[in-house]
Amino acid sequence: MRNKLMLAVILVCSHFAFGEDDAAPVKPPKAPAEYRNIKDTPPPPIPEPPKAPVKFLRLPLKLNDEGFFPPGGDTNRNGKNIVLNGKIIQIIDDLNMIVGLYELDVSEVGKVEGKLGLKEERQTVWLSGMLTKGLVDGAAFSFKPENAYKVSDTKRYTTALGGSKTVFLLENK
Repeated sequence: MRNKLMLAVILVCSHFAFGEDDAAPVKPPKAPAEYRNIKDTPPPPIPEPPKAPVKFLRLPLKLNDEGFFPPGGDTNRNGKNIVLNGKIIQIIDDLNMIVGLYELDVSEVGKVEGKLGLKEERQTVWLSGMLTKGLVDGAAFSFKPENAYKVSDTKRYTTALGGSKTVFLLENK
């Protein structure tokens, strides 16, 4: 009797475990219409957009120059290590300031006693599109290497002595 009961339990369990009941078979979901005619072929790879070469901006800036300022110096200038530095001349408003830029040749540092390098180029620009909160006149300024900039136009402003000066408008893109 015990063996018959065990056999009955096994048959009932195997009936449900192997799907021998009256339940309808599960159908896979239908693919969207645009994929129904594809026969086991993967979609073509998506082409990557062409990568434009990175253009570093150098002094003197010219109208329509655009690119990035090199991080930590640019050693690709006749074997010299040129570093771009800046000084805030005047904060205009929340997004505009006048900045004096200069390039410093630091390749000779330590070779000449008491001389840190030569300021080869100087240029004043009106920098637009950068938040000026927390910045002050006369402070050192450095560009973020991940930001792109464009010399889009010129800008005229009144100097402290009442004259006017025209400089390039350098916009943070």
